Amino acid sequence: FLLDPNLLRKSINHKTRMLIFCNPSNPTGSVHSREQCEELASVLKEEKGKNVLVLADEIYERIVYDIEHVSFPSIQGMKERTILINGFSKSHAMTGYRIGYMAAPREIVRAVTTIQGQITSCASSISQIAAIAALKVPDDVMDESIQIMKDKRNFVIEELRKIENVKISLPRGAFYVLPDISYYFHMTASDGTKIVGANDFCLYFLRVHRVAVVTGEAFGYENGFRISYATSMDDLAYSLQQLKVCLGSLE
Repeated sequence: FLLDPNLLRKSINHKTRMLIFCNPSNPTGSVHSREQCEELASVLKEEKGKNVLVLADEIYERIVYDIEHVSFPSIQGMKERTILINGFSKSHAMTGYRIGYMAAPREIVRAVTTIQGQITSCASSISQIAAIAALKVPDDVMDESIQIMKDKRNFVIEELRKIENVKISLPRGAFYVLPDISYYFHMTASDGTKIVGANDFCLYFLRVHRVAVVTGEAFGYENGFRISYATSMDDLAYSLQQLKVCLGSLE
């Protein structure tokens, strides 16, 4: 699930204006290393990529496991070409406050400010005060939360590996897993439901087993679905047991 520099090179043409780079990634949980980020930056420094801006979505930057998060504008030559997007909804579990921030070259910030001033004006005062409080949370407290999330990731991966014919890629950030269950496509459930693809499976899984997951087709991935492990261990244990039962019942 990592962006291939050669594929990026082939994809850039005279119409290309921006690379949207989500690192760590939703929905895959993949994280690009410093070396991998530098390889991507090298492509953008080539002749046909020199005018491409980068929109770096780093909302999951604090949620990484056993790997350093590298902020893309920290790569040499990228600061002047990167629009950095971040916020508090993931790192500090503040989704309802609807507050984030952007860092970019001055001329881009001015243009964005003009547009935002006519649409939302600004974030609410309550959210701004909450964000200031979040910035004061000590790193050791944050580390405890990340360790809890890592334990949940490890549990989900361990349980998925027990299910036959399910393929997974170990996520190194965020709180998602994107398993491949394509082996079970074109099978039939006990009630006659035909599981043609990911959408069919997700609807059946919800209707019969009362577990909600997001179809991979919503992200352009047709072979599976997205699991979020940002929930309780009890809910995870129940849901993964239901997944095992569900897949095992298909014929």
